[in-house]
Amino acid sequence: MPGVCALFGTIRQRPSREAIKALAEDAQFELIAGGGEADTEWTRVGLRRPDATLILSWLGVEDDGFERQVLGATQLVLQLTRSQPSPRAYELVRKIAGTRQVIGVAAEPNLDAPGARERCDALVTGVARAINGVVLREARLLDPELRVLLGPGEPDPAATLTILPSALERKQATEAWVGQFGIPIIPDLPAIEADEEVLPREPREVARRAQALWAVVSRANGIERKQAIDLLQQRGLWDAATDEEAEFLLDGEPEQAALATYRGRAEALWALLWTLGRVHELGPPMRRCDPDEVNRLLMLHSAEAFVARASLRETRELLDQADLAYRCHATAALAHKQDVDPPANLDRVVARERHAALFWVLRHMNQPWDAIVADEG
Repeated sequence: MPGVCALFGTIRQRPSREAIKALAEDAQFELIAGGGEADTEWTRVGLRRPDATLILSWLGVEDDGFERQVLGATQLVLQLTRSQPSPRAYELVRKIAGTRQVIGVAAEPNLDAPGARERCDALVTGVARAINGVVLREARLLDPELRVLLGPGEPDPAATLTILPSALERKQATEAWVGQFGIPIIPDLPAIEADEEVLPREPREVARRAQALWAVVSRANGIERKQAIDLLQQRGLWDAATDEEAEFLLDGEPEQAALATYRGRAEALWALLWTLGRVHELGPPMRRCDPDEVNRLLMLHSAEAFVARASLRETRELLDQADLAYRCHATAALAHKQDVDPPANLDRVVARERHAALFWVLRHMNQPWDAIVADEG
């Protein structure tokens, strides 16, 4: 069965069966795998016509093969732009890294019959629009209208990457809000994910991450190595620490740079506690958190209860704070680069750590913790 293309969509909701049926017009619809009561529950469907059958296969972020597909598309972008890097290439890498679903399209036996390829293109366009997708076909990346974004030869100047309205509205709202505090903004910073694109991490995962951060922050603030390790090991949470964090906890004499880094992680921990509803308000990143209050909040409940009862704030709240931290961090980082004080009493460490923590919770570019805190450094 020859593959036709793969669609990399940033919207988390997969297209419904009814929507696919409508796009396929008179084709016979067949649910091949992954059926359920909900109209959006499918992993493989067939659209059968006498001349050709189209098979759509779906992968989500937790499925085997998903990361391989995304990595392959990312490497293709980098390969195609190796000699001529461009803003469009960066946008494409960012777009593909934010993939929430991959839909493969294959044809059986082929698309040689009259009109078959046109019908396939119409279906691909409809599905790509529905998932805000990029289409990978024949070593070319296409927009939903099947115009060439990147590939051998010249791109189509009309090809576009769609930014959803909720993302643009949030960017504008954040810029207006920070202006009230006298915080200058960098207007060409791109919008972050839209409401429809975010797939936050599970509350239990966020709670376990908070427990691991508590251990490394406590170690950085002077508690004994064994006591810090016991905070996780005796609670069955040692695997919640990343490899880098475990190495730090096991180090008998950590370097001063590592101690400073992990002391700063208290701000990331504070942001995680906010996402879990344990902290009432964050506000602009101008003031560092109180370590005693961090300890008090984490000592209120056992680690088991803390994880078991975890719940996240509404996604829109998470996005609003992530957008704020992202833009404030960019402003503070620019001041640091220019060797001047950050404007409006911004604290670069607070902004940086909140930025990293909130982007991790929102699965920004699907990055793991150690990668995202390194990127936001």
